[in-house]
Amino acid sequence: MLMETSGDRKSQKKSEQLQVIAHNDERALRLRGVTADDGFSPAEVEVSMMRFSPVLDLTQPKAQGRNSATCWMTDKQQLQHFCTDDEVSWPDVERLFHQSVFEAMVLKTVDQHGVLLNNPGTEEHTSDVIPWDNPLLYAKQQLHKLRTEGPAFLTEDPGDSEQSSGNVCHQLDLSDIQRCRRRSLVDWHYAEHHSSAVLPQVLMSASEEYQCLDTFRGSHENIVYVFCHNPMNSQRRSKELWGVALHTDVKFRKYLEHVAETVSDWTREEELKREKALIRTQSPAESLKDEKASCSMMEKMTLEPIIRKDSLKAWRLEQEQLKEEEMLKRSKNKNTPKAKQQKEEAMGNKESKDLSGVKKSRVDTTSTFAKAPSSAAPTTSMGNQDPPPREEPLSRFTGYSMNGRLIHVSGCTQHLYPSDGGVITVETISFTEGSTLMKVAVKKDGHHFYTHINQAAADPSKSSSQPADRGNVRPDEDSEEVESGVMKTVKQGTFSAVLDKKLHLSYSFYGPTGEHTVSSEEGPEETSKPPCRRQVQSSQGCEEPSGPFNSLSLSVPNGLLLQFLREETEGVSAEERGILVKQSFPVHGEGQRLQDVSLSKELHRTITSQGAVIRYMRDGSKEVLFANGSVSFSQDSGPVWVPDAEAAKLQKDQTSERDTDAQKGVWQTTGPSGNRVCTVGTTHQHLPTTPLLTFKATDPFTHQVLQRREDPVVLVQNPDGSLVVEHADGTRISSFLRDRPATGEKTACQCTSSRVCVHRKVDHACDGGQKISSNRSSDDGQTGCPKKTGGEKGGVSTKEQVVLVEKDGCASVEMWPERHTAHVRLADGTVITGTNRADYKVCCRPVGVLQVQSDGSCLYSSHAPVCCSSNQPGVYMMSYTHSVACDVTDEDGNHFQVFEDGRISVVPFSPVPIIQTPEEEGQEKAGLRGRHCPRLFLVHEDGSGSELLSRHAVEELLKQSRSDPTIAVLKEPLPHKQDEFGITILKPSRRSVWAQWLLKKQIPDITPPSLRNRTWHDFPAVERKKASPPFGSKAGVGLTLEERSSGSAAQHQRVLSCPEVLEVRELYQHRPFTTPLTNTIDARLKVTSSDQFGRVQMFTNNISSYDNNVINETTTNNNGDDDNNKFKCCFNAKC
Repeated sequence: MLMETSGDRKSQKKSEQLQVIAHNDERALRLRGVTADDGFSPAEVEVSMMRFSPVLDLTQPKAQGRNSATCWMTDKQQLQHFCTDDEVSWPDVERLFHQSVFEAMVLKTVDQHGVLLNNPGTEEHTSDVIPWDNPLLYAKQQLHKLRTEGPAFLTEDPGDSEQSSGNVCHQLDLSDIQRCRRRSLVDWHYAEHHSSAVLPQVLMSASEEYQCLDTFRGSHENIVYVFCHNPMNSQRRSKELWGVALHTDVKFRKYLEHVAETVSDWTREEELKREKALIRTQSPAESLKDEKASCSMMEKMTLEPIIRKDSLKAWRLEQEQLKEEEMLKRSKNKNTPKAKQQKEEAMGNKESKDLSGVKKSRVDTTSTFAKAPSSAAPTTSMGNQDPPPREEPLSRFTGYSMNGRLIHVSGCTQHLYPSDGGVITVETISFTEGSTLMKVAVKKDGHHFYTHINQAAADPSKSSSQPADRGNVRPDEDSEEVESGVMKTVKQGTFSAVLDKKLHLSYSFYGPTGEHTVSSEEGPEETSKPPCRRQVQSSQGCEEPSGPFNSLSLSVPNGLLLQFLREETEGVSAEERGILVKQSFPVHGEGQRLQDVSLSKELHRTITSQGAVIRYMRDGSKEVLFANGSVSFSQDSGPVWVPDAEAAKLQKDQTSERDTDAQKGVWQTTGPSGNRVCTVGTTHQHLPTTPLLTFKATDPFTHQVLQRREDPVVLVQNPDGSLVVEHADGTRISSFLRDRPATGEKTACQCTSSRVCVHRKVDHACDGGQKISSNRSSDDGQTGCPKKTGGEKGGVSTKEQVVLVEKDGCASVEMWPERHTAHVRLADGTVITGTNRADYKVCCRPVGVLQVQSDGSCLYSSHAPVCCSSNQPGVYMMSYTHSVACDVTDEDGNHFQVFEDGRISVVPFSPVPIIQTPEEEGQEKAGLRGRHCPRLFLVHEDGSGSELLSRHAVEELLKQSRSDPTIAVLKEPLPHKQDEFGITILKPSRRSVWAQWLLKKQIPDITPPSLRNRTWHDFPAVERKKASPPFGSKAGVGLTLEERSSGSAAQHQRVLSCPEVLEVRELYQHRPFTTPLTNTIDARLKVTSSDQFGRVQMFTNNISSYDNNVINETTTNNNGDDDNNKFKCCFNAKC
């Protein structure tokens, strides 16, 4: 009984641990295990914030009354009566109606230039009714068209109305109904249902992928149809334009150049109002004189046009203005009031001389508005009545005081759609007087890459006061630039990426500030080139090749921050300096603890090129873990060693003051064998210490030597010379040797110094998802570039040292000291490679390779890594240091280019014109063909919905799922339905974000097999005698001990256990609609609409005849009772 109770409890506990989550419910996966604290629930707050999204507001169903529900029930009964039979069920008819509504929806389109049209359909298209949504209203619309257009239906005889309605019903053509379909969705016979908690998340993610979300509200059941698509023209591009202008206190010249044309309509209206006001207040003779004067003034203004900026007259005016300013500068008494008065008079004469006509009209306008109230005042004062309350005039504009600045902003958003499925979005924001902002976003394979380029004009007077990057500029040159007024252009550029697994990358070629100051006198070619100190080259072209290191930062969803740095060693050139990898958890402070206690105590850790780990603790102490097993610790983190002169001085001060607490730099170092040394860096003193006890053992089978210290630190020496060290905090450092190519050997990949060539072992890990192997045996294919196969003889191959650093919760780092290269591997299989030349390579998951080169350009490819050429199809080039910000050639040969100023060049590749049918052309315009397929959603009244899926998308999904051994795919027939199936995809998931990104060590236990403690799990309960091998099977082996074979791989396959979290995705495979079946249902829909319209028409005729009889009776008999009138009113009200 007790055993049964404990077994029930264990099974109940296991069932409580299993949690089933929908596939698209990212919120539940992200916030699993997060509970509400003091009434604050993150999930509820996130749901409330998503309700304010414009996407959800657009797709939110509207409340409908009871009458609409009653009418739909009546129409539904009639549709079921006419459209269904033994072969066609009502769910099939309803599904065809929904699919037909998607096929008949009017979507947003673009013109021939790619400009997005906000009102895509014409008046006749927008007024059309979809027959599959409202058959009765469609029949009424057809009747209205026939009455207005057809000559046979112009009669007004009520007696012929029934006959005319019958003719209308017979004249409803099936082709007219089927002509309402604008596209074909035959292959979209899969569906996926989303709950009310999951559908908003799916719609939000779809809005980020697609440019347009067109909606259509159904007439019944409060259904909203959502069509997500990317419209494009023949050049596979689209464009949106916008502009915003604020009215500020600008000067007169800026007003003429930028504001006058925009407010020309308003100025004409105000001019007409002024003339009308003058006519009312003046006598007829004076008004005639004023009209003649105004006509002459208008003629004068037309003869004297506005001075343009680039005209000859404007140039002359600028020359005169410069001469006058020079005369004023040379005068000695330039600060006296007299000199100021002369300057104002000179400026006034010049403006009155050149812009007299315009200024006169402006002065007249202002004086008229000033005189209007004063002229109206005497009329009110003549009477002895109180003046009425003055109404303030309605202001057409809202002005802002900006000290003469012009605030005009315009923007353009352009989308490019290569045929390989990528999307390039270019957003440009331009200020008329100010900077230009541009963002290029590339979306490919679920990864997002962003390139920001800002061009800002810096004020020389303000920039001179800021001491930023003044290393190579002399003070006298700076003062000359400020006096001459030479404007400098500050170019800002950054590159960032968000990978499919929510990894964030950031890179800046212009250092931590991201700014590059360029004089306006330099040409565009000079500004596009990177500065000389940034280039990595071996020639003597630059005096300082060791400029600031362009670091790459990587942020992991669990809070881990990775940074690639370069060692700063004095007396060592930049090419010989090693690379550092810094890992930290900056989000977690002292009050927040990580699941790993040792990581909670760390501020950050740095891994050197030799494999040493420097731990910076939160209490200010430091600990250095070496690859040979040594450990150094300092509580005060003082200097390890100071020069002898400084040390003697500090020791003298210490002995004179007799202060033993003044010692700094006390480092305690423990050697591999347990010996300890304690030194003081400031005084060079040696403090007495005691050594640690060690234990050493040897495995007789593998000949591995195990050494365990009292720290406790474990060292394992392998026969091949490799060493594995397990430190006290769990950090494991493995040192081993790898083969490298000989000096005389040629490689198949001729890479330049600015490219990244990763050894083949990591390339295999990028392609196949394998782990970085730490096998000590040497083999071919582990070099930087693959070898050529042939009988070429080179030099003798040598060994190369490699250090692998592992820690639970952190990324695994593999250091190649001689190559100055570091490989970082994450839990999802992503591998990042960095060199001391600021070259990086990221092998993304599930597909894709990103390369960041030393010149600031970035290359991305979905397939094989790009090593030597960036012009091959499918390679995206992104850069903010060159004139071309993005460059790609798709699989069809179309060439797309985005320049740094926002211009776009598209060169389509169409050697032979392809003749397409109207249906294929419509599908291509709608994006139904190719890799830019739309997404279709049905949103129900309760917030849930369904998504229609295409056959190609589901086949690709099932192919990927079946290739993964951890994913189970179940396909079962649906009950009571023929040729319809339900597909269930079961995928294990992690229990938390930390567990998802927790990278385990490659070898769980480094203890040699013969020295491990035997577990009781595989220990036999009863001792049994095993039969020895047959005689002669081991002939020739002798007495050499060998390890037994592990048997076949099938006998030792790892049994998959039940996961704690299970992702479930359910798909429904319906029977595709054939053309005969579609025609049959459409014909029955025509009969239904005709029958409904005939019933309504008969009901209307009966009411009209009854009304005529009642009117005749009331006219003949005036003394009749009011019952008939009451009945008629009530009947008409109901009808």
